[in-house]
Amino acid sequence: MQSKPSIRELIIIAAIILSAVTVFIISTALKSDGKTAVISVDGRVSAEINLNAEDRIFSLDSIENITFEIKDNRIRIISSDCPDKICKKTGFISDCGETIVCMPNKIIVEIKD
Repeated sequence: MQSKPSIRELIIIAAIILSAVTVFIISTALKSDGKTAVISVDGRVSAEINLNAEDRIFSLDSIENITFEIKDNRIRIISSDCPDKICKKTGFISDCGETIVCMPNKIIVEIKD
């Protein structure tokens, strides 16, 4: 036969549930609209691209001979005229702080919140 939960047990259960609900509400309220890829050329920001936008392949007028791709909230360089193609080999990035660097063209793609 099972015994009824004590008052102490009910208070602990209620505190756990209240804590979980509070964490959920705070995390939902602080959630950003999405990540942004900041594309800089020679230290100057050329574009800020919302990664939640539709999947697409694009290039920027301020950057010659480089093509970018956004897919599944990630970004990568798919073509570049640099000799080693390290920027292209980096592949997709999507997490805050990740970067793609193309030294010959002085381009940095960085993910920010």
